[in-house]
Amino acid sequence: MESVHGAGLTSEQSQLLGVVRGVRNRYRLKRGLRGAAIAVAITFAVFVAMAYVMNAFKYNDASVLWGRITTIAAFVAAVYWFVVRPLLPKFRDEQVALYLEEHEHSLRASVITAVEMQSGGGPVAPALRSQAMLSRLTHSALERVHKSGDGKAIDAGELKTNGTIFAAVMAGAILFTLFGPDALRRGFNLVSVPWAAATPASLFSIAVDPGNVTIAKGGDELIEARLRGFQAEEVSLLVRGADSANWTRLVMLPDSSGRYGFRLFDVAGKTQYMVEANGVRSSTYTLDVSNLPYVKSLSQAPAGAAATPTNTPQPANGNPRD
Repeated sequence: MESVHGAGLTSEQSQLLGVVRGVRNRYRLKRGLRGAAIAVAITFAVFVAMAYVMNAFKYNDASVLWGRITTIAAFVAAVYWFVVRPLLPKFRDEQVALYLEEHEHSLRASVITAVEMQSGGGPVAPALRSQAMLSRLTHSALERVHKSGDGKAIDAGELKTNGTIFAAVMAGAILFTLFGPDALRRGFNLVSVPWAAATPASLFSIAVDPGNVTIAKGGDELIEARLRGFQAEEVSLLVRGADSANWTRLVMLPDSSGRYGFRLFDVAGKTQYMVEANGVRSSTYTLDVSNLPYVKSLSQAPAGAAATPTNTPQPANGNPRD
């Protein structure tokens, strides 16, 4: 118990103990704020490291799991060691009164004497004590305490400093996360909701056009890709025939809008393709081929006549189209 005093106290005795409790609370708050600032700083440093580790491993399941475990474990350990542990000791009224006396020399041991006598101790023998003596000691101690500002100046400077440091550390961590690198925001979303499934595809993905499509046999097709959430020095198009197990890698070229493109020429059969960049792959798409009518080339027409396609499809009845 931090206080051994109970009911039956006079008004002045309660006031004196209230001053003692105030000193105790400010001391504990001072230590708590200092520990909280250290705990936040350590946790944030660990979180930043884990955010970049998860980013380096493209947010795979293992990296996200260990990132969450490490960050949460660091937070729990830092809070216990720097916040909870310093506040575990119980400070009795006599200890706090002595602490008050050490910082306010004008009290001249009046507070510690009054508090000790209220608890049954003190330098006066029990046989010589009386309620009148205790009242006079308490009254004298209370007068001296009021003149010294009720001990509110004790730890006031450190309390303000620790509160400012804690607020600055919190603000810095929040601002750096919100306005810093994208990896921190992604990492925070994954760590702050540890029960949610990681979805790397929503963080790093490649949008591909035209996707699954059917084209004319022997025709050409432009494949375009757009990177989402990351940049890459090289973007590759992987293609293979439907009956092949080996992929052919082709380098895609960027345009002014940030899209990457590659045109496949003379697609003769069913073809599968995907886009890869920095270890991130798109879904696999299929180019189906069909004997669709298309214009392969234009013949040279006589002067005054319109050019006619050399590969003009015929209707089913065999008669040329009008």
